[in-house]
Amino acid sequence: MGDVELLIFLKQSGNTTAKYMAERLLRRELFKPFFKARAISEDIELNEENYRIKQAEYEKMGLFKFHDRLKLEDKIATKCKLRTDEIIIYCSPIAPGFQKVAQQIQKEIGAKTEERKEREDHKVIRKAQSAIMENLCFCACSHR
Repeated sequence: MGDVELLIFLKQSGNTTAKYMAERLLRRELFKPFFKARAISEDIELNEENYRIKQAEYEKMGLFKFHDRLKLEDKIATKCKLRTDEIIIYCSPIAPGFQKVAQQIQKEIGAKTEERKEREDHKVIRKAQSAIMENLCFCACSHR
């Protein structure tokens, strides 16, 4: 199934929100970002502990669960005098590329592999990845 077929399927799905979103995309009416923030502010040291603390804060706020995020989108929409389906919050639970960098070593055929300790340059990569984690809000209304 290609992109257009998927959008047509969503448009005909019977789900009001899916239909609305598919119609907008088919008309090339993309949501516009209206809020963007670094997940970890510049004044906080970038390390795994602070990254995990921030993840826990966002989890508690409900940014990672669909239904909790819908409630937050509804609050924002109400304050902005918009419909709930005109707001999208995007907050990834994991910073892009933040997964643990590990190397597997197999000492002999069929033997279990061992994981090497993370090298110093891998720590630098993870630190940089946590710096680009962002929270975004998008709005469907370009005229507001």
